[in-house]
Amino acid sequence: MPSNSFDPIPLRSTTEGQVPEGHLPPGTRPSPGRRPSREAWLGKRKQAVEARDDAAVEETSQSTSMPSGPDHPVIRHFRHRVERFTNDGRATGRLTGIDAARGLAMVGMVAIHTLPELNEKTGRPTMNWNLFSGHASALFAVLAGVTISLLSGGNNPHTGDRMQQTRIMLGTRALVLLLFGLTLNFMDFSAHNILLYYGLYFLLVIPFTTMTSGQLFVMGGFCAIFGPLAIQATRLVTVIDPSPNPSLEQAISDPIGTVLALFALGTYPAFTWLTFIFIGMGIGRLQLTREKTQTKLVFYGLTIALTSSIASQMLLYQFGGLEAIQRANASMSGDNIQSIIDFGGGNDQLETTMWWLVIPTPHSNTTFSVLISGGIAIALIGVFLMLGKQKVVPLALLADIGSMTLTLFTLHLTFLSIVDVDAKPVLWFITQIGVAISIAAIWKRIWKRGPLEYIVTTVCGNTARILQPKVASLLRRGGASGDEAQREGLDGAESESDADLEDSEELIPSIESVFLPALHDVNTTMQYKQGKNINRASHVRLFGQPVHTTHHKKK
Repeated sequence: MPSNSFDPIPLRSTTEGQVPEGHLPPGTRPSPGRRPSREAWLGKRKQAVEARDDAAVEETSQSTSMPSGPDHPVIRHFRHRVERFTNDGRATGRLTGIDAARGLAMVGMVAIHTLPELNEKTGRPTMNWNLFSGHASALFAVLAGVTISLLSGGNNPHTGDRMQQTRIMLGTRALVLLLFGLTLNFMDFSAHNILLYYGLYFLLVIPFTTMTSGQLFVMGGFCAIFGPLAIQATRLVTVIDPSPNPSLEQAISDPIGTVLALFALGTYPAFTWLTFIFIGMGIGRLQLTREKTQTKLVFYGLTIALTSSIASQMLLYQFGGLEAIQRANASMSGDNIQSIIDFGGGNDQLETTMWWLVIPTPHSNTTFSVLISGGIAIALIGVFLMLGKQKVVPLALLADIGSMTLTLFTLHLTFLSIVDVDAKPVLWFITQIGVAISIAAIWKRIWKRGPLEYIVTTVCGNTARILQPKVASLLRRGGASGDEAQREGLDGAESESDADLEDSEELIPSIESVFLPALHDVNTTMQYKQGKNINRASHVRLFGQPVHTTHHKKK
């Protein structure tokens, strides 16, 4: 019997020129038996990341063994980022670029709600309005879609019970945000609250969490094209002008008006703003750590934004769009029409002609305005993912802000309800940003999540842990009953669904025992032909479930 001891057996010969044998020193040969586990080589990507962040890495946990597969990642903690590397070299987890982009969106929202939008000397929009109006909130929405995809598995979407748990968490998060947003609107602030709209978005996209990136981009395009038409049709058939910030009391007293505001007539209507969510979900399904993906995001984002802007300008000023709008609004002066094109207008103004659908005005919810803001958001995400590789202090500060935006946005709305920012807008803007940076920087050094983020995450996680087994049990019972009814219809046999389930469970292992070795051999051969590294542990997906197989050296 070979010994299972790991005591090394020293060699009598000299150790000069000897090559280390794994974890053993030169000149020492391993004892018979199983070897202790050791870290696998994950490819050049991990080496490059470790070399790049070597000076900033603060190791808080190390793994002496590395199980294989995406369910057992190696976790390394950085000052402003947590990256997880799986055995195929993919990096998952929190990315500095995503948090920094969210931080920029937060700064843009504060700027829009605080700084003036009109230059009193020229009568034209200010630089603040041109930079952030519509674009900051669109970036927020796209990043929300990215978050949904990352929560549901990133470029490897969850399946089975894990996807059920993810959907329960998303549904719980949606209801919490919707209720929280409606409650916040009891305060009197001169800003539009996007949180309740977020709750609706999260709820509506739950059935689409298993889609691929291509399918999600198609859904985004569909909403960008047909969403404005649905909003315009709603404007034509209804006389209700609901509040863009409905409170919980208004939602109870006027549910129809609240639904119309959330879907069509509000500031962030779901008919068009789902475009940003679907685009973000599609981006979240990509391999965001690849430089090629980041470059494509910048290129395609800029292309979409520039093409949409040029097309809108041509339709408006070269193909008679502006003249058609003036004819349909004869009672309005040219300055009033130009003001609507620059700053947007009310529902009663935009329903006079379909030519309003070609204007690029932020928050006008036209196809061109959605595509321009969406393209800018896509490009910015690509840029920040590229910059996330750099150790830059401003990027780290934005990432700290972006990691707790729910808390900071709530504080921002509370501040607006207390302070009159119109008196000294620049001062109050600098104050809010300074306080946000200070709170985020201090809080993130002590706790992992912001206070409101922690509450929402805890509620969602506990709800999913409680409901997921019950949902899975109901689905299994329904599936078993359906199979039983089908069998009774085919052969007239009478059997209990539990017995049928036990039969199926007994059948699957026998099939796996026949086909699993062949499937693994085919998978291994194909990977060797492609020049890929083969780990001793591999994952084979059989019958929709992951099967973990481990191969050891023969003794």
